[in-house]
Amino acid sequence: MLHILWAIIKFILILAGILIGLVLAAILLVLFCPVRYRICGSKDRGDWKNARGAARVNWLLGLVSFRISYQDGKESHSLKIAGIPLFGKKKKRRKKKKVSRPKESSVPQIAESEKIRGKETKMLSSAEDTLESRSIESEVVRTDTATVPDHTDTAVDLGKAKTVPAKKHEKPEPIQKPESSQRPGLFFRIREKIKKVIQGIKAFFKKLKNIRKAFADILEKIKWWKGFLRSEEMKEALCLVKEQCTGLLKHIFPTRIKGKTAFGCEDPAVTGMVLAVLGMSIPLHKNCIQVSPAFDSEENFLEGEVSMKGRIYGIVLLRTGIRIYFNKNIKYILNQWKHKEDLNYGK
Repeated sequence: MLHILWAIIKFILILAGILIGLVLAAILLVLFCPVRYRICGSKDRGDWKNARGAARVNWLLGLVSFRISYQDGKESHSLKIAGIPLFGKKKKRRKKKKVSRPKESSVPQIAESEKIRGKETKMLSSAEDTLESRSIESEVVRTDTATVPDHTDTAVDLGKAKTVPAKKHEKPEPIQKPESSQRPGLFFRIREKIKKVIQGIKAFFKKLKNIRKAFADILEKIKWWKGFLRSEEMKEALCLVKEQCTGLLKHIFPTRIKGKTAFGCEDPAVTGMVLAVLGMSIPLHKNCIQVSPAFDSEENFLEGEVSMKGRIYGIVLLRTGIRIYFNKNIKYILNQWKHKEDLNYGK
């Protein structure tokens, strides 16, 4: 009995160890296996329809890959796991092949459908004929009944006319006005007007008090926000966030950039302005993109090609998140933000 229990416990422990190992392996892969990306694009002279572009993202040495491309005004994308496409071009081709296959049984089905339609039209025409005949019969019956005079009604009407006596002309009774509609006295009207004036003055003073309280609340809120934003904790927290975000952007930014472009405008002044703006981007690509302006061009054009590569490590994202979240200054700011209503804005 003990041997059986020990074997069951050993089996459970082995399964738990395997599961823990798989979870740890997945976490290590996510943190230390980089996500690599590559972007490339090119454009010839002419419209933007001639532009081409493609982007690819790989993870785990190409085991998982996603690709999106644009060419000849059409967009296509695909996702592959271990070389097996989940969605993309192949499924679309299969669907097209299935639709393009002709069916052998299409001719007899068409003939049967035509026969059924002919029967339905015959049935509808017969039903319409019967309805028309019934409507004509009902109209004839109505005309016959309308021509027969009703003598009984006329006789009764004549008898009634003899027996009904003529009414005498009666004078309308004068309408008595109610006592409440009579105009009140002068004293009563003056008193009511004085009451209305006093009520209006009281309402005006209440509005003034409410406006004063609202202005006081707004001033207190402004003072609290000034103190909150100008505090040393806020300054240190903003410096930390700025430092961590710049480091993260440098990590995400492409490590290799290559390309060459040529452009020109009809006005040489516009070409010079565009060149000055592009010169401001040299610190980003470190002069890896060659720019050749054409000051003597007779038309507006842009052509060239650019390619860039980069990688993103999950451990870097986790490290920046931990440094920002567990900082004491940021914790203090979050606490102040959550309990700002309880603090009553510094009262």
